[in-house]
Amino acid sequence: MSLSTDTRTKVVLLGAGGHARVCFDILKQDEAVELLGVFSPDLTDGEIWLEDYRCQGDDSNAEELLRSQAGIVCVNGLGFLPKSSARKRLAKRFESYRFLTLQHYSAVISSSVKADAGVQFMARSCVQYGTKIAQHSIVNTGAQIDHDCRIGAFCHLAPGSIICGDVIIEDEVFIGAGAIVTQGVTVGKGAVIGAGVTVKHNVSPNQWIK
Repeated sequence: MSLSTDTRTKVVLLGAGGHARVCFDILKQDEAVELLGVFSPDLTDGEIWLEDYRCQGDDSNAEELLRSQAGIVCVNGLGFLPKSSARKRLAKRFESYRFLTLQHYSAVISSSVKADAGVQFMARSCVQYGTKIAQHSIVNTGAQIDHDCRIGAFCHLAPGSIICGDVIIEDEVFIGAGAIVTQGVTVGKGAVIGAGVTVKHNVSPNQWIK
């Protein structure tokens, strides 16, 4: 009898939209990861999704697999649009299982950064010294976070956004593509900062700045 020497992390990908495709691209480049399946209610069971990967059912099928095998981790493949709760609802449904902290090989993340489970660092993102990021937030393509920032849970920093030093971003905030949040600003829970906006003053919870 031979013992398996496969030490790869076994992963299930939840979702099959655009953000899931980007997550898939990161996962397939990581030799330490084995993708067991893609699950989405938006596809038919067995339907070809990407390359040679087929959908293996909906969220219920994913839960069945997770219950049957210990040690599998989840990747949340749902993105986050302004005022959307879909990503959070999916994370809450699977909260009894572990979520992978995802990082593209080109991301530059200080060793001092503290990131909770489910945080995703996409291609060419950059996060500097002393920053803390709470669960399930997305630091999208080319987004930059400078030193000593606090990023809440379920936030989305869209491509090319810039967060200067000592900024506080509370939970469920959406920062649009190319937006800039300047030094020391606090952005309240649920706020939305539109694409290309420069924020120089504190933003109230649920405020929408266009």
